[in-house]
Amino acid sequence: HPRIKEALKTAFSGKCAYCESHVVHIDYGDIEHFRPKSKFPELCFHWKNLLLSCGICNDTAHKGDHFPDSEEGGPLVNPADENPDEFFYFEFDPATGTANVLPKNQRGHTTELILGLNRKELVQHRSAVVRKMVYVAICASQGDNEALHEISSCCSKENEYSAFARSLVYRFSLPLL
Repeated sequence: HPRIKEALKTAFSGKCAYCESHVVHIDYGDIEHFRPKSKFPELCFHWKNLLLSCGICNDTAHKGDHFPDSEEGGPLVNPADENPDEFFYFEFDPATGTANVLPKNQRGHTTELILGLNRKELVQHRSAVVRKMVYVAICASQGDNEALHEISSCCSKENEYSAFARSLVYRFSLPLL
């Protein structure tokens, strides 16, 4: 239903709930059933089971109908109900210039693996954005007030890869404005 999709676009700021990439400027975005409707038909129309995702995170090679139980390392992390910071480190590696999602625990590992949160094309795009955030965070740590405002802005949920921006704010002990 178009109103459902519009509400999800607003709720997720036009970003994929899983990889934090902006979606709606290049694609329609998928209505994602966190618990797959093929396995949980009773949850098909439950609002709390609906997310906005990109077509790659939601395709059959990634999330699709996958929903591992606890014996299989699951369940997947639900970014709408759980704090991803409890399951992942959002790290920028200065040696390689890459921004990577590193699991903190088994559920994080399973989620990263199934969703492909470190797939090549995603890491390339995310790293280009996060490299700029790193530069801004360094400037902010050296007293640049404009940079502090900019890195604070990057932390808002509307921006791509805000989890990485929050990680940089923490790493450089910056105050959020």
